[in-house]
Amino acid sequence: MDDEAPLEAFFELGYAIVPGILGEAQIADLLNATEFHNAGSTHARGGQPYANRAALSIPAIAELSASDQVLAVVSKVLRDEPFAVRANLFDKVAGANWKIPWHQDITIPVKERHEVDGYGPWSTKEGSPHTQAPSRVLQHMVAIRLHLDDCLSENGPLRVVPGSHLRGRMRKADIPLLDPARNSKELTCKRGDAILMSSLIVHASSPAISPSHRRVIHIEYASTDLDPPLEWARRI
Repeated sequence: MDDEAPLEAFFELGYAIVPGILGEAQIADLLNATEFHNAGSTHARGGQPYANRAALSIPAIAELSASDQVLAVVSKVLRDEPFAVRANLFDKVAGANWKIPWHQDITIPVKERHEVDGYGPWSTKEGSPHTQAPSRVLQHMVAIRLHLDDCLSENGPLRVVPGSHLRGRMRKADIPLLDPARNSKELTCKRGDAILMSSLIVHASSPAISPSHRRVIHIEYASTDLDPPLEWARRI
C-alpha cells in the first residue's frame, strides 16, 4: 500500500489511498452479488469478461455507493452532498489484459442531449447519451476505486500524475507536455483498499505483467447539478 498520499493530501495531489475500506466477508459478498464472470459483465474479449460499464444497475453496487461506509470517505473531499452518477466493474486477466492511455475522466452520462455551452463533444455509451463536461462540473467530481483483489506492480495498477487535476480540463494534445512517463506515480493496493481520485487527474494503466484477477469497483460521484436543461442520467 502507498503511504505517501493520505486523505489530507488529496487536494494537493488529486488522489489518496485509503486502506482497508472493505473487509473479507464484504468482498466475498460483492463478488457473489455482481456475478461478474457469469451474467454480470457487459464487455468481453475472446470470451473473457473484463468490464461492466453499467454496474450502478447492480443492486449490491448501488447499495454500496450510497453506504455510510463509502460516503464517509467521499464526503471528506466533496464538500457538498455527493451522489453516485456512474459505476464500472473492471478486471484484468490473461484473456482480457489491456492498457489505458493517459487521460482525464471528463465524459459524463446524461438523461438527454441538449446543446449547452461548455459541454461536448457528444457520444453514445451503453445506449445512453454522454458528453464531455466543463471544468466547472468536473471540479465537483471524484471517483473511488474499491479493490476486490490485490493490485500490485505486476497487475497493471493505476498510474497518476500528481497535481495534474489543478490544471482543469486539458486538451488531449497537451497531456504529453506533462511528461507522464517521468512524472507519474504507480498506485498499488491490497485487497480491500480504495483509491480516491479527482476526475481531472491525468491517469493511465499498463497491461498486467502477470495477469490474474484485478477486480475493481469504480464509482463516480458528483456534488453539483448540471447546467439546465441537462440532467444526470442517474443519481443515487
